[in-house]
Parts: sequence; C-alpha cells; structure tokens
Amino acid sequence: PADVMTPGGERRWSRSRIMGTRLGAAAETAPPPRRTICYARVSTSSQKGDLIRQEETLAMFCAANGWPHETVSDVGSGMNYNKRGLRSLIAAIARGEVGRLVLTHKDRLLRFGAEIVFALCEERDVEVVVIDRTPGAEAGAEAELAADVLEIVTVFSARMYGARSRKNRKLMADLRAAAEEAAALDAVGALAGRVKRRVHARKAALCRGGLETARTPQGVKAEIMRELGVSGRFFNGCAAEVDGMWEGKRACAAMHVENLEGKLAAARANADRIRKALDADASARAAHEKAVRKAEGAGKPAPLPTRSRAEKMISPTKRAHVEASLERALAKVTSVERKLGETKTRLKAPPRIVFGGDELFRARTAIHPNDVAAIAAWREAWDAARSGSFMLIGGKDEVFGNKSVMASPAGDEIAFTLRLPDPLRERFGAHSADERRLMAARAERSAALEAAGKAPLAKPAYEAEPGRYVEIRGVKLPDFGRDVITAAIARNLGRDRVALTYRFVRDDGFRHDTLSAWRVMITITAETPRAAPAAWRIGVDVNVDHLALALIDPSGNPVQAWRVGLPLRNLPSGRRDAIIGDAIAAVFRILREQEAIRGPISLAVEDLDFGEKKREMSRSAKRRPGRNRTLSSFAYSKILGGLTRRAAREGVHVSVVNPAYTSLIGEANWAGRYGLTRHQGAAVAIARRSHNRPGMT
Repeated sequence: PADVMTPGGERRWSRSRIMGTRLGAAAETAPPPRRTICYARVSTSSQKGDLIRQEETLAMFCAANGWPHETVSDVGSGMNYNKRGLRSLIAAIARGEVGRLVLTHKDRLLRFGAEIVFALCEERDVEVVVIDRTPGAEAGAEAELAADVLEIVTVFSARMYGARSRKNRKLMADLRAAAEEAAALDAVGALAGRVKRRVHARKAALCRGGLETARTPQGVKAEIMRELGVSGRFFNGCAAEVDGMWEGKRACAAMHVENLEGKLAAARANADRIRKALDADASARAAHEKAVRKAEGAGKPAPLPTRSRAEKMISPTKRAHVEASLERALAKVTSVERKLGETKTRLKAPPRIVFGGDELFRARTAIHPNDVAAIAAWREAWDAARSGSFMLIGGKDEVFGNKSVMASPAGDEIAFTLRLPDPLRERFGAHSADERRLMAARAERSAALEAAGKAPLAKPAYEAEPGRYVEIRGVKLPDFGRDVITAAIARNLGRDRVALTYRFVRDDGFRHDTLSAWRVMITITAETPRAAPAAWRIGVDVNVDHLALALIDPSGNPVQAWRVGLPLRNLPSGRRDAIIGDAIAAVFRILREQEAIRGPISLAVEDLDFGEKKREMSRSAKRRPGRNRTLSSFAYSKILGGLTRRAAREGVHVSVVNPAYTSLIGEANWAGRYGLTRHQGAAVAIARRSHNRPGMT
C-alpha cells in the first residue's frame, strides 16, 4: 500500500518502502521478487537418505502449490548454529530476499531457538510453511521432551569426543615432532662423538710424539673435516670439548700430584719420627749400659737410668710394635713414591678418556659372553652415552650470535633453527622459514609470469638441494637467567651482537614433564657492573659450622653481630649445597634489612686456603677424627663463590682481605669488649681491614 495520512493526523508508511530504504535501494525502484526457499537438515552423514526424502517432499509440495523454489540443505546437529546453509538462509531473510520459507518439520530448522528465526521472518514479512505439524502433537509432550533431551546428550557427547580427539591429535602431533627432533639431535650427537674420538686419538698420537699443543692443530682439523665431511664451526665445538677434557684431566692429575706430595711428606715425617724414637731408645740404652759398667768397675751398685734416658727408652714389648710401625711407615713411603711417580708419568702422557664413561665400560665385563640380549642392551646404552652431547660455538660477529643456531623467543619459550652438518642433510634436513617464504614468493611470481606467457623465474640452488636446517620448537626457559637470554637473543637481531654458545645434552633423568630427553645450555658473557664500596661494612667470618657476621660503622666500630648456622657434617652434597644457599640468602636478607635503616652496605670476606688446612689435618686424622670429618664436609670455595656471585647480581660491593691474625685480633680487641664471640670479633677485624686505612686493622 501507498503512504497515507489518517484523519487523526498520523502518517503511515508502507513496510516495503521502509525495507527498501534500509537495503539502500532508491524509493522509486521496485523491489526485486522474493524467493521461496526450502530448508532440509539431518544430524549425521549416515542419514543422507532421509535428507534426500526431505528434499523430494519439499519439491513436491512446492510444485503442487505452483511455487518456484530453491533448496538449502545441511548435515549437522540441530543445536549447531554455525551450519553453512542455515547462516546463508538467515542472511537472505535479513536482506529481504526471501518471501516464503518451507520446512518439513519445525525442528528441521533448529532444535532450540527456531522461534527466533520465525520472529525474524515475521519482521521481514516472510511466510513460514511447515508441511508436517502433526507428529509432535500426536506423540505428545513427553515424547517431544525425550527427543529434545536425546538431542542435547548427543550434541554434547559429540563435542566432548571432538575435544578429546583434538587433544589426542595435538598430543600425537607433539609426539611426532618430538620424535623427529630427538632423532635429528641423536644423529648430530653421534656425528659429534665420532669427531671427538678422532680428535682425541690424533692429539694423543701427537702427544706421544712430543708434538703436543694446547689446542687442536689446524692440520688435525683439516684432516678430520675432510674425512667426516663436517664444517669448521662444527669441528671447533667438538675440539673445544676435547680440549676441555684434556685440561680437566691434567688439572685433576696436577691436584693428585700435589696431594700425593703432601702425603709423601707426611709419610716421610712419620717414618723419621719413628726412626728418631728408635734411635733415641738405642742411644739412651747404650748410655745407661755404659754407666752401669762404669759403676760395676768402681764396685758400686748399678744406677737407675736418668729421667731423660728413661723417657727415651722403650720397653721391649713396645719396641717390637714401634719397629713394626717403622716398617709400615717405610712401606707407606715406598707406596706413595710409586704412586707419585706413576701420576707424574701420566701427567706427561695423553690423558685417559673413556667416551661413554668408566662405569659403563666396566659393566661390559660383568656380562656373560653368551648373554646376547644383555650385550645388545649394553651396546645400545654405550652408543647413547658416547653420542649424548655436542657444542656449537658462536661469535659476536656472526648472525644471531651463532651461525649454527638461530634462536627466536616466543613468550616463555624459544624456537631454535639448528643448521645440520652436511652428512645429515639428506636424512633430516628441511628448509628454514625464511627459505620457505622465499620459495613460496618465487612460486607465486613464476605462476603469474607463466599465466602471462612469460618464462618463469629460475629456481635457486638451495631450493633444488635438501634443506640444511631442523626446527626445534617449544624449548622452555628457566626462571633464572630468562631475562638475560631473551635480551641477548633480541640484541642479536641487530648489529650490536653478543656471542652465544649452545651445548646440547641428552639427559634421560633430568625432567619427566617434557617429551624430549635433550636439553640445551646457553653460555652468555654477561657484563656485571662493579658496585662502589660503601662506608658501612658487614664482615663475614667463614667457619666449618657457621657464618659469623658483624656490622661496623664508617668509623670502624662494631654495631651489631649475627650467627648463621652451617650444619654440613655427615650430609650428602645436595643437602650441603641447599644449606649453603640458604645461609647466603640469610646473609643478604640481613644486609638488605640493615640497608633500609643505614644506607648502602658492602661485604668483606676473607681469602682462606682450606685445601692446605685439610691436608694438614689429614696428617693428624687419628688424633682428631671428628674435626677432620667436619672439615671434610666444609666447602669454603662454594660459600665464597656463592657470596660473590649473588653480590654481583644484586649490586653489592665485596672486598676480599687477607685473613692473617683476624681471629687473634678479634678475640683480643673486640670479643671481650663488646660481648661478641671469638668468630664475631674476627668478622669485625675482617670488616675493618677491608677499609684499608691506617690504624684500622
């Protein structure tokens, strides 16, 4: 109808004109004819026969009424509102293109919410025709309710199974990716093991010929690179590991020589002491016999031995034990001299290195030669132990800080693109992400050129060859050092780069919440700013069972003292490390509490050589076994190292002073006067000495 004005003064607009305006059509343009759409739906693909019957019923009904029609069909749940056909139907209704909607049954549209679509149809003047209205009424409300409940259960079961299926698919994809990454890393580790064993063999041959050098010679490098087909960067990492093994073995041998020299000196001193005691006994007995003969010649009674002679004399029964002790002491000297000579000889010879470990090597001898299964299992463990690590050394002049490994942070994780050695490219190589992007762009450009009748772009060499990389994703970063690592990786994206060295290690017992047994250790040279010394000082006196702390003011006067326990005796190394860490944390907690009151505070510690003290006490272990065990559990270097490292991280200045006479000075000058313990007085002396001012010792 046309627009009219009622007698009451109301203007009434036609619905078609309003709808046409909303759709952006001109007011004078006649609206297009609207369509009749038939909609059919089944829940699953197994019901396609029912879907065909619905479409035939709808077609026959429209033909009987003389309606030209279109059919829209869906396969999906009645509670799925995102079906493609349903969405296109609702969009056509909203645009005003539909004049009639024909259904076989109301629930074919939607199980729940069909009334919303019907309301939209009423708003758009769409006639809704439902062919079959009787089954729901005849079945009754209970049957319809049962059908609705069954539909709900079916839909949510399908969603749950789908979620499980997606989870399982993701898990399987992660497992496959982890297996592929582990296989590639295992192959790289096996190749690195071969390189390391050859480097060790060549260096040992040079050492026996008197041509040993501190580092692997270039001639050996060229030979092994040519034999195994590895790059110079890959060889450098393997050679650095072997050089480190040699240096470690040599350092341990030098420490063993030093220890044996101390034992030899102690054994010789013990033998000399026993020999002197026997010589003194013989001398005293000879002098006493001479005095007895002299008295007998003068007709006097035999004198008793003097006190000095009696103290030197040894009873015959005891003398036999002392002579046996001398024999044992001399045998000890001979044994230690033999060990010392062997150790010095080994120090000059190539170090003995078992790639795979001594324990696993010895385990082979315990397997019966006919036990084929045990030998095969041992061989598998042996090969795994010999290929469990490799190192890739970087440089600050290289892209990403290391050309062999390209790292990119992704939140709390890191993704690595590892460049494979050439012998492994055929088996595990893939193109990098940058190469894949270039390949896709070249393919798209070539297709466009071919469509225009032109020659396509030539393929670059890397596209025809196997890939050089393997991607490792989802590497989790620890909390400690995460900021430093991510900052270094981000910095290497620019020109001001830092060198990054990666060491990959397979450790099956490290963690059980990861899919891969491999872990990577990243070495970064981090510059820590040196803190300025403060006027207030806390001196730390390190003892075998506690840390004694004392705070002094700028004038050197003690203000407050503390005691931090170190119960390390008879504990395993892991628990000792934890106790030391807690003690260091307590020291810095005290320092921060005092800084909040007094301002900046520095630390002062003593530089002790407990190695020599342990060697001295080992010579008198029988006299003080308890004290010796306590000192054996003591780890001064760990305490001093932990204090200095934490101080560097927290910006606290540390002074290391000479510990000479600090205990005596603290006991004489500060302990009694200020009510401190002997060790707290020593901490005061250490703190005062760190000022390095005349009169403050």
